[in-house]
Amino acid sequence: MTSGMNEGGIEQKMRAMIAGQLEVEPALVTREVSLFTEFKTDSLDILDLVMGVQREFGVKVREEDLETLRTLGDFVNYITANLAAWK
Repeated sequence: MTSGMNEGGIEQKMRAMIAGQLEVEPALVTREVSLFTEFKTDSLDILDLVMGVQREFGVKVREEDLETLRTLGDFVNYITANLAAWK
C-alpha cells in the first residue's frame, strides 16, 4: 500500500498502471481521455485496474462506483477522495 502519496504521485502511478494494462504509451493516457472510447477498454481491463488500485493504494472500489471510473482523472479523484477518508 502506498501511503503519504500526493495527487501527482497517484496520477503518475495510475498512468503507468493504465498504460501497462492497456499496452499503450503513458503519454497517451491523459486525465480526460476516455479509456473506453480511445483505448477500447473492456470491463475485464477495468476490473484488473481496480484490483491494482486495491493492491497499490489500499483503496477498495465499491461495485456501485465502477461505472464512474472512465478516465485517468476519475481514478485519481476516486483514490484521492478515498485515501483522505481513511485518514
